[in-house]
Amino acid sequence: MGILSITILAFAAIEALNILVLYFMLGTTRGNGLGAFKAYEKSITDPEVFALYDGLNR
Repeated sequence: MGILSITILAFAAIEALNILVLYFMLGTTRGNGLGAFKAYEKSITDPEVFALYDGLNR
């Protein structure tokens, strides 16, 4: 089994666990990117943090 096959299997296993977390733990933000989007929204209100974010993404 090559390195690519092992990598694909590992990715599939991690994603399957992610789906299980989202299915069985409905109120959690661990299995999705919701926490990242909330952090972005919060950064907009702070001009210094948003300037840093905006500078890094150009």
